[in-house]
Amino acid sequence: MFQPIQADDLRYNQKYKIVAGDVYSGIYKGKLWNDNLYLEFDEVCNLTSDYYSPRFFMPTRMFFKFVSQKERIQNDMERRAVNRIIQKILFDPYFTW
Repeated sequence: MFQPIQADDLRYNQKYKIVAGDVYSGIYKGKLWNDNLYLEFDEVCNLTSDYYSPRFFMPTRMFFKFVSQKERIQNDMERRAVNRIIQKILFDPYFTW
């Protein structure tokens, strides 16, 4: 799952999805001033090709960070298991922790 993020909140050496006409992915490396502010990304690839190269994007582009759902799924499974165990101990099929 991807979550939008502002250009000011990008973190060094983190991988992001970038929407700038096409969709790219790349690792954020920092800012570069050359008359305008540009954001430097390394190992940038278009999602339709395997070509990796450094690239510069304007901060007005759309950036997204990946948010893993693994932790939420794990917590939900553990909560269900605890509820079932306690329901059997209490003989109450409607008990919820």
